[in-house]
Amino acid sequence: MNEQLQELREIIKELNTTIYLMTYKEAAEILGVKAQTLRQWVCYGKISYIKIASAVRFKQEHIDAFIEKSTQKARR
Repeated sequence: MNEQLQELREIIKELNTTIYLMTYKEAAEILGVKAQTLRQWVCYGKISYIKIASAVRFKQEHIDAFIEKSTQKARR
């Protein structure tokens, strides 16, 4: 399942030629947290971001990487 998801992400990445930058609100909604929580994560360096002037933005890759490194493997 994980391999299929990764393959799908690669296909989408190839099809998508425009990089969409998400706001705090949009990224927080995807992660299921409040925007303020995401702001704290940025402040603590827990998630990657792009800074344009004073605006902070997120690529989908940042969100995916954060989810991947936050994922705990199941114990048997």
